[in-house]
Amino acid sequence: QYQPENNQSTSILEFVPSIEDDGKYLTCRAENPSISKSIVEDKWRLDVQHQPVVNLRMGATLNPDGIKEGDDVYFECIVKANPRHYKLAWFKD
Repeated sequence: QYQPENNQSTSILEFVPSIEDDGKYLTCRAENPSISKSIVEDKWRLDVQHQPVVNLRMGATLNPDGIKEGDDVYFECIVKANPRHYKLAWFKD
C-alpha cells in the first residue's frame, strides 16, 4: 500500500509460526531498481514459545540388539522447549 502524502509504502505479512521457526529471522527487504545498490533490509529474530517436546533414545554407542542382563546401558532425554525447561526427572515403572 503506497501513501503518496509521505512517500511511504507498507506491506503486511501474516503467518502462523511453528516450533521450527523459533530462533529464525523474518526479513523485510526493500529495493529501488532505479537506483543501483539500493537494497536495504531489516530483520526480526522469532521467539516462538511452545510446550516441551521430549525425545528419549538409547545411548548412541549402544547396540539395542546386543544388550543382555547385567549390561550397563544409558539413555538420553532430549528436550526442546521455549522457554527452556528447568526440570528433568526420570521414572521407571
